[in-house]
Amino acid sequence: MTRMRSRLAGHAIDLEFEPEAAHLAGAFARQVDADREPAGLTVSFRVDKRFVDSALRTMVGDSSHQRRGDTHVWLAAKPRHVQLLSPDPVSGRDAAVASVLLEQGHGLDGSLRARPGVEVISAWAIGRDVLPVHASGIALGDRALILLGESGSGKTTTALALAERGWNLLADDRCFVYRHGSEVKAASLYATAIVTETSLSRLEARNWRDLGVTHHGKQARHLPSTIQIAAEAHLVSVVWISPDAGSLYNPVPLSRREALVPWQSALAPTLQAHGPSAGWLRNLADLSHAVPAWRMRVSWDFDRLDGALRELVARGGPTT
Repeated sequence: MTRMRSRLAGHAIDLEFEPEAAHLAGAFARQVDADREPAGLTVSFRVDKRFVDSALRTMVGDSSHQRRGDTHVWLAAKPRHVQLLSPDPVSGRDAAVASVLLEQGHGLDGSLRARPGVEVISAWAIGRDVLPVHASGIALGDRALILLGESGSGKTTTALALAERGWNLLADDRCFVYRHGSEVKAASLYATAIVTETSLSRLEARNWRDLGVTHHGKQARHLPSTIQIAAEAHLVSVVWISPDAGSLYNPVPLSRREALVPWQSALAPTLQAHGPSAGWLRNLADLSHAVPAWRMRVSWDFDRLDGALRELVARGGPTT
């Protein structure tokens, strides 16, 4: 059994890997020394083909989220695996346990190898007012930007290109955003990226460690040591990027009402996976109020992009 401790938004997460799943441990960005603090979440990863086959036998579609009492169950046919999340029956406190059950140990889909346990960890985080956001995140010092945009808009490529130019990376595609007193913070979890073939070429990243191909045909890679990963940073601005709308490399401010659109888009995958809650609209309104938002058109001139976003970090800040 391989055991490690990670940390997300101030909460300890214990991760346990059976031998056949131990290679998944390297996907996590933060490996910290164990301390006496009780873990808020314990996630175990193991191979159980019989359980996965039985659970998926009657499933319709590619994925499904179910509630069975206090337990959340995610069933996935592409790639085949099951994730479970429930309150910890032993600790008697506000903690949870989760399992990620795999059909096999090796030859896994790239999405599983790059973001193991993302559904159960995201669902647990939501219960602690930490929002999993479909966004890329970058930081200079303790000041962060997150990049919002539709799939294929270039946010992952932008974040990785800037990480090669001295920025710290928070996430290629999944940031965790939360309130910390009067500040809004963005936090990281994984040390991996999922990119297109075009992005691999643009970033000259074909020598990054290969984690396989995803079921969507994208390339999963482990990030090289030359890319520094930030644990978390103060979120000073949100940038809605697009290859064909707005002003090229010139951030244009969005009103709070306009900013709701990219935030809604970024939160939609989590909302679909975990269902609506009374806190969603409140959190959405809070984020659009607290963090300035901008629209910017981007292309492949990474040096101009670097300059524009460095200027934005320098002048950006919360409006609260």
